[in-house]
Amino acid sequence: MARRDVPPPYPRDKEELIRDFTVAGRLRDIRDSVRLRDQLMPRWWEAGVGVLQFGAALGLLASLVQYAGLREDPMGHFIVFWFILTLLSLVLGFEFLILRLHHMRRAHVVALRLIEKLDERIAALEGDAREQGGEQETSR
Repeated sequence: MARRDVPPPYPRDKEELIRDFTVAGRLRDIRDSVRLRDQLMPRWWEAGVGVLQFGAALGLLASLVQYAGLREDPMGHFIVFWFILTLLSLVLGFEFLILRLHHMRRAHVVALRLIEKLDERIAALEGDAREQGGEQETSR
């Protein structure tokens, strides 16, 4: 029966250790990509922000059409309310856009890192293929 406090045996072969670290790095990149994909998925409240912006602008427009002069009466307070709601919805919309762009930039960095690693692997495989091709020609 194995004890829980004994660490798992680590590979002593250099190539196996390098492969394990490479796999661990790829798994981290995959987890990051999945997490960022989940963060970039549309949410139910995103449509609500758009509806809020449209409703606030429509309400402000309707208030201004009904009563052009802003005096100290309930309609003036109503117009101020719609103006504040419009500004709030615009601010929330822009904050959402900024947050979305931040997550997209992070996803782009992860994708670039993966592409660079794949390019390095392709270059190494092409180099190995050239070396093997050269060895086969000299042995003939």
